[in-house]
Amino acid sequence: MLLTVNVLIKPIWIFGIDRQVQNNVGTAQYGIYFATFNFTVLLYILLDMGISSYNARRIARQPDLLDHSWGSILGIKTSLSLVYIGACVLGAWWLQYDTLQQQLLIYLGANQILIGYIAYFRSNLQGLHQFRTDTFLSVLDRLLAIVFCGALLYGSLGEHLRIIEYAQYQTLSYTLSAILAFYLVQRQLKKPNYRFDAQLLRSIVRQTLPFALMVLLMSIYTRIDAILLSALLPDGDLQSGVYASAYRLLDALNMIGSLAATQLLPIFTRRHQQTTQLHRLFGVCIAAAFIGSTIIAVVCWIERQSIMSYLYHAASPYYADVFGGLMWSFIPISLIYVVGTLWTAIGNMRLINWVVGFGVVVNVALNLILIPPYKALGAAWASVGAQSFIAIAFISAYCLRKTKI
Repeated sequence: MLLTVNVLIKPIWIFGIDRQVQNNVGTAQYGIYFATFNFTVLLYILLDMGISSYNARRIARQPDLLDHSWGSILGIKTSLSLVYIGACVLGAWWLQYDTLQQQLLIYLGANQILIGYIAYFRSNLQGLHQFRTDTFLSVLDRLLAIVFCGALLYGSLGEHLRIIEYAQYQTLSYTLSAILAFYLVQRQLKKPNYRFDAQLLRSIVRQTLPFALMVLLMSIYTRIDAILLSALLPDGDLQSGVYASAYRLLDALNMIGSLAATQLLPIFTRRHQQTTQLHRLFGVCIAAAFIGSTIIAVVCWIERQSIMSYLYHAASPYYADVFGGLMWSFIPISLIYVVGTLWTAIGNMRLINWVVGFGVVVNVALNLILIPPYKALGAAWASVGAQSFIAIAFISAYCLRKTKI
């Protein structure tokens, strides 16, 4: 039910709301929003540090621990929120944000903080196996944002929408969702303990640090493109908006890989000791991912002009070339979903972090080289290069492991 609901809601948000906002406010204005949004998402790991996943597993094993850890983890989340705010302020100063970017940063940063709290509240419900309630909360913020933004976009004031209002309505949606999620968890508490538990903090840090590092590295190599476009170019806002128009469809398609990874993780985990079955299953999955993603990438390249003209009012051949180039990265991304899930199931977090860490270096280097002369098109090809490097590294490591076995 969780997967089905998200599959229904996310495309409505991406194409019905987010795309229409870009068409209404213009590419340059949306580019400012897109770069600022990616900056706030880049730092999100400072808000979570893997706490939500850790807490869900912990509560699932011992539901009575909810009362004991409730106050301590809330205190930890609040402390992390202050660290996050400090990092955002420093980043905005370093990137020399103007007034509009600072205003957007306030709301988009608040959104990430609220998302972090919602994730923690949901982790308690997941641990208590209240999956229907968790499913409802997983899409509530998007549903509210669709209602609020949709009423504005498709009403009489749609043409006068400002990008700051778009961020504000999202903040309102996340606030209402966080309040409801807090209330639902409060109902499960009997005698909550609000004393700080230093031992719990040490346990969280020790168990979640490798996963937190992985999330941070993956956030950097998937979100840094738009930030660098905005920072390196005189017309960075416009180029970031062009890149956002191309990235939107890739983001929607990545949902296929994400859902597949969700299904493959328990299967790979169950079979990782059964070497022959694992190799056969992995071969089938990697072949299916390669063939399917290649077909999609080729079709998008051939029809790039038609697709972009249909989606965006301001589309030009340049938009189409950026989109067509970026879609080639869908092939290695699809492979990474399969082979990355395999390495996660095996539990080799050190290998994952090393590969992704080198991928970050490759991505940043390629962006610094390609963005100044080629702008958004350069960022697209940098993404293809970095994603290909990571996919090849993961698959090569698997082949070496298979040979040793």
